[in-house]
Amino acid sequence: MKLLKKLLMTKIGIIVLCVGGLLVLILCLVCAITGASIGADSAYGNETFEQIETPNKEVDNCGLYVDRYKEILNKHLLSDGYVTLERLIFYLQHDNGVLDTRNLSYEVWEEAYLANLDLERKQMIPIKTICKTKNFQPFEQWIEISDDNNEFLEINLCKVDGVDITTSNNFSEDFKNMPYIFPIKDDFTITSFIFESRNVILMADQFLEDVHDAWDLAVPIGTDFYSICTGTITDIVNTQFDDNSYDVSKNDVGNYVTVACENGPTVTYRHIKANSVPSEYKVNSSIARGDLLGKTSTTGMSTGPHLHLEMKSAEGETLDALEYINLNID
Repeated sequence: MKLLKKLLMTKIGIIVLCVGGLLVLILCLVCAITGASIGADSAYGNETFEQIETPNKEVDNCGLYVDRYKEILNKHLLSDGYVTLERLIFYLQHDNGVLDTRNLSYEVWEEAYLANLDLERKQMIPIKTICKTKNFQPFEQWIEISDDNNEFLEINLCKVDGVDITTSNNFSEDFKNMPYIFPIKDDFTITSFIFESRNVILMADQFLEDVHDAWDLAVPIGTDFYSICTGTITDIVNTQFDDNSYDVSKNDVGNYVTVACENGPTVTYRHIKANSVPSEYKVNSSIARGDLLGKTSTTGMSTGPHLHLEMKSAEGETLDALEYINLNID
């Protein structure tokens, strides 16, 4: 009787193990198909970095749009999502049949910004979808309303290298992965945007003319900032030990930290407070996305307290960090 009971319990154990193994196998297959990862926080899954199909570029005469664009960004970025200036000017031109969009009202600009967003995802609607669904006015019917000598060029994102993206299989209507998080949790103000044409007064007799290669997020000195990606710290530079802007310090290097993200790009955080990177981090240390990386300041070639967020591809090309940041992740 005992032997029979023992054999029965053994059979039950084998059945339970088989069923459990089968469930694990099914779960693994589902994860493989859907891209999910077992045990991972859904907000911090193993997303991959994908180059976007139409990367953001500098807009001709973008300096003429600076104030209005930054006003819209500071109002809508965190609550609604990010739309590049290039996309916004493209949409305004084609939806209104004009080259010079400056004379369009603020309300028209704001409506165009929101029209390019999936507000639930806080992400730009794929450009292929915009081009397929909008009944834009033909270029031949456009009117010019510019009242000065500035020359404005048509931005046509519906064609890339002469190819109509609405009929090309190389362009998708699926949303790309956005694998990174925003670096600031406190209130901030955008003072410079990526590819902005600037003329910065550094000192009374010194000016800086450039096309900005990063985002400048104005925050008080000592504000915490966080790594937008998981990766390896490649540089920690401390050359300035006071919290003074360039007109006082005359230091054009300042302090910064650079992280090589595990999925490709490098991200540099500039103008930071001296020795603010936590002591456990050294060059070659690993860091996880969302980890505290340091505190902000106004060191180096800076005119006021802010965080400079700069992203480069593995080949050194300037990338727009906000195109890869998921604004739904706190």
